[in-house]
Amino acid sequence: MPIKDFSELFNEWKKQQEKKMFKPTNNVTKETFNYVVSHPGCRSHDLVTYITSIGLNPSSATAILTACVKEKKIKRENGKYFALQNVYTPLKFKYKKAEQKPEPEVVKVPEPAKPPRLSAEYIVSHIPVNEAKALYIELKEIFENV
Repeated sequence: MPIKDFSELFNEWKKQQEKKMFKPTNNVTKETFNYVVSHPGCRSHDLVTYITSIGLNPSSATAILTACVKEKKIKRENGKYFALQNVYTPLKFKYKKAEQKPEPEVVKVPEPAKPPRLSAEYIVSHIPVNEAKALYIELKEIFENV
């Protein structure tokens, strides 16, 4: 087996890698930005019409338009769009980390109130008269039999 020099091996490897890599067939972001640069004051409807005519996804174009406004590459005034730079630069999508939900508060169940100490004064002030009479009769029977 003949020995190949390094440049031949590298070129073979590079060709294999190129076959494996994804080659984009379109760039909606670049097309969207370039349309706004070449048509200052355009409206989103105009952009959607253009993007659809060249076979790209109009929903992607409007989302990218909004992202460009957020990144201050394009300015929006009264529904019209103006480029703030002349050269396209890729968007830097900043993903927000999912907000951590606060742990639910533990609801403390109040302990049942301790029953009051049953004193003669407490009983007399908290029971109706008919119950007091029934209690008198019960207590009378208890103490008469002692």
